[in-house]
Amino acid sequence: MFIEAAGVQIVPIIGKGQFPIVYKFFTLIGKEPIIMADGDAFTDCMSIPLIYTESAFANDIAVERGYSSINKIIKDIFNDYCQLADSLKVTYKELLENTAYWKNRESDDDDLKIYRRAFLSLIYTETTILQNQDVVKMKTRLDSLFSILNEIGCFILKKGTIESYYAQSDAEISYGKPIAAVEEVDFFNSKDKNFVISQYNDIYDCLTFAAKTKEINEVEALRDLLLSILAPVMASLGKNTTQMDIQSKIRSTIGERGELFDISINPTDKTKISVNVKSKILEINCFPFEINKTDNLVVAVNQKLGLSNTM
Repeated sequence: MFIEAAGVQIVPIIGKGQFPIVYKFFTLIGKEPIIMADGDAFTDCMSIPLIYTESAFANDIAVERGYSSINKIIKDIFNDYCQLADSLKVTYKELLENTAYWKNRESDDDDLKIYRRAFLSLIYTETTILQNQDVVKMKTRLDSLFSILNEIGCFILKKGTIESYYAQSDAEISYGKPIAAVEEVDFFNSKDKNFVISQYNDIYDCLTFAAKTKEINEVEALRDLLLSILAPVMASLGKNTTQMDIQSKIRSTIGERGELFDISINPTDKTKISVNVKSKILEINCFPFEINKTDNLVVAVNQKLGLSNTM
C-alpha cells in the first residue's frame, strides 16, 4: 500500500491522551488526520471517539444508522459497555486474567480499567464468551459504532494492542519489544496476502483507508485535455480555415500532447470537426465523434464521452 502516494504520513503519538490535542492541531493546519489507536482508546474513556462530535459527516452517518447523533451513539454504547464489562468481570475472571492486558499490567494500574480493556479483547478473540447473549448484543452495537468510526477515519484495535494481532510472537511476552515486532514482520512477509489481511484486519482496514486516492478516470482526463484544445480550435473555425491551421492551433495550445488526438476539419462543412484518439493503450470506445461549431462545447464533449455535465 503506497500511502505516501495519497499524501499520507504516519506520525506516532505517545499516549492516547494526546490524540485530541494532536488531532485539533493537524485540522487547524489544514490536514485530515486518520487515527489508529489501541482498544483502550475506547474502553478507558470517550475522549478519542468524541473528537468527532462536531463533524457533520460523522453525524450524518450516525443518523443514517438510526441514531440522533454521533455523540449519542458513543456515549450510550460506552456507558452500556462499561456496565456490562463490570457486571461480568467475576463471571469471566479467569479468561480476563489470561489476557495480555492483565498479564502486562503495571502494579499501579486500576484493575477495573484493565478488566474493561481485557473484556473488549475477549469479545473479539474468544468465541466462548459469545455464548452469552448480552455479550453478543454488545458486540453487535460495538461493530456498528466501530463501523461508523472507520468511515470517518478512526480505527480502534479491537483485539487490544498491536501485539494482540501477532501470529508468530506471543502477545503476552512481546508487548513493547522491537525484536518481537521485527520477527513478526519476517513471519508475515513469508505468508500470502489473504493471511495478512485476515490476521491484521483492523490495521489493514486503516491502511487501506489511508492509502485511498481518487481513482484516475482516463475519460475525465481526456475530457479536460480535449476541452483545452477544442475551445481555441472551434473559435478559429471559418470558411478559409485549413487543416494546417488546425494543427498549428493545437501545437500552440498544448504542444506535443496534441499528438494524442487526430482532429480534422470537415472538408465539406467547415463548421464541423472530427475528433479521434490515436493511442493504442487507452481503451475508450467513444471515438471518433464529430463536434459542430454551434454546439455547447462542454455539454457536447461530455455527451460524446459519456460523462455527466457537472464538472
